[in-house]
Amino acid sequence: KITNARLPLSEFKRAKESIESGLNFYIDDIREERANGTIEIIYSASPMLTMCKMENVDRIGPMRFVVGRTRGPVVTSNYEVVSHLLIAGQTNSGKSTFIRQLITTGYINNETFRYTLIDLKEGLEFQLFEDLPRVRVISNLADAASTLKKFQSVLEKRMKLLKANKCKDIAAYLKLTADKIETDKFDGKQGSLNRHFIVIDEAADLFLAGGTTSSTELQ
Repeated sequence: KITNARLPLSEFKRAKESIESGLNFYIDDIREERANGTIEIIYSASPMLTMCKMENVDRIGPMRFVVGRTRGPVVTSNYEVVSHLLIAGQTNSGKSTFIRQLITTGYINNETFRYTLIDLKEGLEFQLFEDLPRVRVISNLADAASTLKKFQSVLEKRMKLLKANKCKDIAAYLKLTADKIETDKFDGKQGSLNRHFIVIDEAADLFLAGGTTSSTELQ
């Protein structure tokens, strides 16, 4: 923590590489405490790892997933808090590797999770999951479009069931005791509401594709 010497935060950030070089450490972040007139420099003597081994993934818990790791602890999140993910980055920045570990961690930690994996590169990215139970890999545009269309009707049925039972989500529904469940408007039992993950690798390939599938169907 240092005085800001009446210089704005932007000046310190602009000088980040010079500060790193002069003090022989790696800067993670530079923050300002304006009320105190100070600048906080968060640094380490070691560079970030370019690759790390994931250990004990079977102990993370059924609803948690790994986001990544810092120089310190592993960072995790919860599917009940974050139920939709958009993973973006440059080519060869690790997007597909991240998705594969996301699927693997969830699959190992929860025996009820089901996965539909859409990979329009002939299934190359998801081929290691093809023979697993509870997993379906789709590798062409026509099947992807028809499968997503079917999920729409599944969603509508689930909405009706949740509304009939005065539940806002699956978590609330699964807490109901058997004698309090209303199933008249749903074809199935309580276990039918297993969480089902739809994972699309290279989503742009699906949104921008044409050829044998009409634009209306893709919408």
